[in-house]
Parts: sequence; C-alpha cells; structure tokens
Amino acid sequence: MLNSSPKSNPVERDKEICIVTHCDINYAAKALSLIKSLINFGYRDTIVLIGHDEETVSKFKRLKIVQLHIYHISELEDSFPEILAAKNNRSALEYFYCVTPFLIKFVKKFFSSEINVYLDSDTFFFSDFHQIALSTNDYSVAITPHHFSSGNKNLEKYGKFNVGLIAFSSHQGANKLLEWWSTKCLQSTAVNLSYGVYGDQKYLDEFEILDNHVKVINYPGCNAAPWNCSSAIMNDDQIFVLESGRKSKLVFFHFSGLKRLHFISLLGFMPYRVKPSRNLKKFVFVPYLDSLRKSEIQLEINKGFYPSTIGLRNWINSFRYFDFTVKFPFKTHL
Repeated sequence: MLNSSPKSNPVERDKEICIVTHCDINYAAKALSLIKSLINFGYRDTIVLIGHDEETVSKFKRLKIVQLHIYHISELEDSFPEILAAKNNRSALEYFYCVTPFLIKFVKKFFSSEINVYLDSDTFFFSDFHQIALSTNDYSVAITPHHFSSGNKNLEKYGKFNVGLIAFSSHQGANKLLEWWSTKCLQSTAVNLSYGVYGDQKYLDEFEILDNHVKVINYPGCNAAPWNCSSAIMNDDQIFVLESGRKSKLVFFHFSGLKRLHFISLLGFMPYRVKPSRNLKKFVFVPYLDSLRKSEIQLEINKGFYPSTIGLRNWINSFRYFDFTVKFPFKTHL
C-alpha cells in the first residue's frame, strides 16, 4: 500500500499512459475542466473522451485539443456489442456504471499504452498527475479507498473503494481482473444493495482477493472528496487537505455531488452531514468553480438557475451545513 505522500519518479514519466473518461452534455464542462487540469500540470500523454451524445462530441471536437481523442458512445458499443443488452435492461445511470470497465477495454484495444487510467469526469487535479506513483513493475491494478470520515464508516456497505480513479497496467493479472469486472457489470450495476451490488464500485472490494498484485493508493490527497475531507490549508503555494489530524498534499479532488447553478453552488457535503471549512471552499472549491465557468463558456453551455430541481429539504439542509458558495455576477475572462 502507498502510505506516504506520493513522489514523482522520472521512470514513470517514460511509461506511456492513456487516461479515459466519459460524460454526457450535463457533465461536459466538468470533463473539460478535468482535462485542462491534467494538461496544466504537465500531462502530455493520451486522453480519451467518450461522449454519450452528439452535442458533447461536437463541442469537444471544436476545441481541437491536440492530445484529446474523442469518440461517440456508439463506437464503444460497436466494439463491445454485449453492452447493448445492458443498455436495454437498466436505467441510464446504471448503464453509465456498466460502461466503466469497457472504457478501459476500449483504450487497451486501440492504444498501446502501458498504463490505462479511468477517471471520473468530476475529478480535478491540483498537482502533477504523475505523483500518483503508477509503476507497472509492482501492480496489476491500482485503486483508491473511499477513506470515509469517522462519522460515515457505515457507508462502506456501498463499497470500500471508489471508482474515481482506477488504473490498469500491462500486467497479465490486470487483464483477468478487467474481464472479471466487465462480466460482473454486464450482469448487474444496480444501485440497490438488496441485490448485493452497488453500481460498478462494490465489485472493487473483491479485487485484492482475486489478485495479490492490486495496489491500494492509501493516500488521502488522492481522491479527496466530500465523504472524507472537510478542511484544507495552503502552505508554500501547495494545498493540503486535513482530516482526522492528518495533513496530505492534495493531488486531486473528486467533486461528487456538486451542483453549480447560476449564482450559487451546492457542494455535495450535506449527504455526509459535515460542514466544509471556509479554507476548503477558498482553496479547493472556488478555483474549481471558476474553471467550470470558463469551461461552460468554451463549450457554449448555458447554466440556468433552477431551484425547483434541488428540492426544499435539500435547500434547507444545505444551508444548515453551510454546504454552498455564492458567486455574484461577473464577466469571465478566458
């Protein structure tokens, strides 16, 4: 397990990496912000985006990002027609979950990278991606724990690990795990625990049992999120997240549950009954929200203000837990 701050390793930079993510038009701005954050910190290898609708694909193609390869979901379905049966027997959300392992299979099939990394489109990097210490020499698959805060340990019933980042090496064991995971996701990606599964993520609990070359990236600064992080500080222009007295350099944050409206944003902490600190908002959420605004302008996506879609109880609880930021109108400069 990786128990200390991840370090850059020149050897790892020589290994060809492919990052893949997917989204529909509702998450397009988040996907673009993720891509820009990777590039801003020096990532120069391949990025693959699978768009779930024509609008997303066309908007990204207009941007002409050199290292970005863009595909429509139909191209994934043509390559793996078995997922079409799943598309017809489950909800849109459950289909999104079903697709995840096939994204990795897709880039393994069409790109010759040694490391293939899936990232959720609502993740965002605050430092160099290469610090995540993904070495093909000692692992088949790398996964990140949820690191649930002390008051939310009961949520491990939904899965001990999060699919925000998952990396597959060229190790033979990685291919076996990928086949096992994709088969399981074809069977079910239900979000009802009574079925013994939860989306695509609860299956990750079995990875260490099935393969003893699985690496757990046991570092809180990787995949920090509302369920495990409520405070942050800035030291020497570096952001550190704080949880349970432990300070960890922030590599990337998972902005799960964030809803950016027009003047106000709900941050996603309310379901976990924790209050985000002022510094966490200032150092982590405000830069990300600014990036989202710029991404919306680049993609020509108009965000409205739809309070009725949030629900009165959620509005009340969000204010109760200070789970919001307010941004007054201003002109955004790219």
